[in-house]
Amino acid sequence: MLALALASACSPGAPPNEDVSIRKQLMSTWSSAEAPLTIDPIVVAGDHAVADWTQPTVGGRALLYRHENQWHVVLCAGDALKDAQQLESSGVPAALARELASKLAQAEKAVSTERLARMASFRGVVRMDQHETAGHAE
Repeated sequence: MLALALASACSPGAPPNEDVSIRKQLMSTWSSAEAPLTIDPIVVAGDHAVADWTQPTVGGRALLYRHENQWHVVLCAGDALKDAQQLESSGVPAALARELASKLAQAEKAVSTERLARMASFRGVVRMDQHETAGHAE
């Protein structure tokens, strides 16, 4: 638990309170004793975020959307979420998509090649939300 707290405090891309909220959401959904989840880095732009995640044998990236001060996973993918055009086609406004892609590219410079390979191994794009949340044309 101390390691998680330290990792949360040191994540370069997300503001500390957002980082903790996003980690909590992902950990409560996918982490288990048999398959502990590592989440790092997390980048945030506006009400959108991308979180890199790995477990012992798999990995990927999650696109999240903040609605009413709560983060929701919109979709999971691999390298597709590194691309601003893919983020935009997933409902992220163009300027925020470019910002997320840029921040993620910078943050991932500190990620090991082994973890990057695990995240790249996620195939396809899996929608996790039941309704349109990413673009929110409210």
